[in-house]
Amino acid sequence: EETKVLSFDLHAETFQVICKAPFADDAPRPSNVVLFILDDCLCASEKTWPTQVIWSLDSSSKTWKQMCSIDLTNTFPLFDRYGLMPLPVAILEKNKLYLHGRNYLEPLMLHDLNTKSFEVVSTPTTPGDCIYYFESLCSV
Repeated sequence: EETKVLSFDLHAETFQVICKAPFADDAPRPSNVVLFILDDCLCASEKTWPTQVIWSLDSSSKTWKQMCSIDLTNTFPLFDRYGLMPLPVAILEKNKLYLHGRNYLEPLMLHDLNTKSFEVVSTPTTPGDCIYYFESLCSV
């Protein structure tokens, strides 16, 4: 059985199949796939240890394209909760990806997509809650 992405047209109040999701059939658990908006595109992050793959939906061709692949063995020592993948929160200059863990004490990191390097941008010094803002709607 294939996993597909649906869109909902707010004006016509109808659903439409957009495309097959190339990542969802291989994911061992649904919690290993996260959907989000990044750089005005619908994106998905899939974790299959030791790799995290970020996909973006090309809205013109309705196909998924692999944006990058992250070697989690380079990031998991920086994140307290080994079982969870860092979340992409923003993209900078089309080749740098901000990543943040799901725990409030985990660092904000910058991942250079060209060099595959990581840089810790900020590390929280006091406990607090992380609040992620993602636009809830995007055009496809």
